[in-house]
Amino acid sequence: MTIKEHISLTEYTTFRVGGPARFFVIVATEQELVDALGFADSKSLPVFILGSGSNILVSDNGFDGLVIKNEIKGIEITDLGSRLRGNDRSEGDDAIFCTAGAGEDWDTLVAKSVAQGFSGLELLSGIPGTVGAAPVQNIGAYGSSVSHVIAEVRAYDRQTKSFLSLTSTECDFSYRSSVFKKEQGRYVIVAVTFRLSRLRPSIPSYPDLVALFGVSAAPSVSEIRSAVIETRAKKGMVILSGYESFQSTGSFFKNPIIPTSEFAVLQECASAQKAEWRCRMPWHWGMPDGRIKVSAACLIQQAGFLRGYRNGRVGLSEKHTLAIVNNGGATAGEIKDFSKKIQNNVEKDFGITLEPEVQFVGF
Repeated sequence: MTIKEHISLTEYTTFRVGGPARFFVIVATEQELVDALGFADSKSLPVFILGSGSNILVSDNGFDGLVIKNEIKGIEITDLGSRLRGNDRSEGDDAIFCTAGAGEDWDTLVAKSVAQGFSGLELLSGIPGTVGAAPVQNIGAYGSSVSHVIAEVRAYDRQTKSFLSLTSTECDFSYRSSVFKKEQGRYVIVAVTFRLSRLRPSIPSYPDLVALFGVSAAPSVSEIRSAVIETRAKKGMVILSGYESFQSTGSFFKNPIIPTSEFAVLQECASAQKAEWRCRMPWHWGMPDGRIKVSAACLIQQAGFLRGYRNGRVGLSEKHTLAIVNNGGATAGEIKDFSKKIQNNVEKDFGITLEPEVQFVGF
């Protein structure tokens, strides 16, 4: 383990912006992680854990602390029988457990699970990032969230200075959030265990996939993965080799979830605009708790920011209004200002505050 100084973070982020880290280290084992955190504590330094840099915006001034790039890897697959004792296992149980190091590439893990015929992760294909970042954001797409298949998360608790395993319930998952996000800075994830299945996957219910397969189809797990990646690619949301790539983080904002009273006001606005209402596809969905999830992309369009909109060196993807793009040479400050402009216009027009999905580092 070598701790370096004044390392530019530009090449470690998909936005390709950001200043230097005061200190920078790559860790590949749990002990190296503990040693790196000990170094930070000895100097009273703030710590930022870096994965693939696909969901962050780093300040032009960089980060005045220690950046730890987590490259703890390894993938282990076990069946239910090896995890339970005695007669706890039921005959015919289809469960498969896959434990992956936090530094593993997320889509590589998905591809490997699909190649072995395991279902559970296929709807989350094509999402950039690392395994360790998945629980933090509770990543999701096409009607699935990673919390649906997480059995446990192994993490280092900086308060108790010890490793522990948290069950899915203890992770306190919610929409694009978790205990790791709510208690930011306390836990460092080192591995995640997923409960997958040998059975054929359920028929996808998400409209984009229903349109491809039909309501009565029974696609294989590999067919679902291919369809998800191609659907994401059409929206400019795939950062994989062989696909058109942008200097972007993908979805910049979360879809807001609002009470029915606020949604009623929004519907009145949509009715008043009539032909001017640009959202032709489904733009709202009911939630189990009675609230309504609204398409952030739709609100952004209605606030005057269409696909391909440009403001100097920053703009929106020509494929999806949720993706803010560095068109070349932009600064982190310009990207943040542009995102704030979008937030201000949406709030002015609809009274809804868009919350960034992207994490701001060093601001």
